[in-house]
Amino acid sequence: IDEASQNDIASTLPLLYRAKRTVIIGDPKQLRHVCTMNYKDDTRIASKNKVKNFVDFSYSKNSIYDVSERVVRSCNQAPILLNEHYRSHRDIIDYSNIHFYENKLKIKTRDRSIDEPRRIKWINVSGTTKSFGSSINREEARAVLDTLIKYSKSKIRDKSFGIVTLFRAQAELIEEEVEKSGIRKFLDVTVGTAHTFQGDQRDIIIFSPGVSKGVSKRTMDWINDSSPELINVAVTRARSLLVIVGDVDKCREYEGPLKKL
Repeated sequence: IDEASQNDIASTLPLLYRAKRTVIIGDPKQLRHVCTMNYKDDTRIASKNKVKNFVDFSYSKNSIYDVSERVVRSCNQAPILLNEHYRSHRDIIDYSNIHFYENKLKIKTRDRSIDEPRRIKWINVSGTTKSFGSSINREEARAVLDTLIKYSKSKIRDKSFGIVTLFRAQAELIEEEVEKSGIRKFLDVTVGTAHTFQGDQRDIIIFSPGVSKGVSKRTMDWINDSSPELINVAVTRARSLLVIVGDVDKCREYEGPLKKL
């Protein structure tokens, strides 16, 4: 079972029932399964059906990776850490290695495909974040497109590009801008949220955090406390170059993965 942190318990039980042996592979520092059931309803249903050890088996809170890790540790063993990293240039993966993986990764990447002295850059854009259930930042979207246009005239235009954001509405806005510009005639560009890119990679990632003036505290709490793994996934999709397009001062205001980035 691959990407096990994204597999919920109920969907995986039929596989386990049919298996003589199981290998469960996943990264608890990356995205969890998307659950439309809130914890209150989860608790109510469990209580009604007299489920024991509900905290350990909560559908909304636990993936099959979480359950499997607890079982392994209960047997006085530990998960096997696959600690050799070959995807991202050292400049890029160093961030995640320090802040998510306790410096346990051995970086084996030997990437010389881009002639850049530094493989992670920040383009400062002071825009305005507007929320309509999801969030958009038009200034960032425009700056992302300007960055793509610049690269379309450079030596690295033959590389694959990914544009990652934390918000679905921002991804849709950037997709509209990319389509209208016609830049896909010159560049291989994919646009999406961190969920779109889980398990994927691109030579060059342009990351639009969507965090600027007008962003709510609730949104920042969601990024920093509930879903810090979104930042880890967004950053580590890049093989050769990571370009962050966002409001550096606003991102520094709140303790969490964006400030560390």
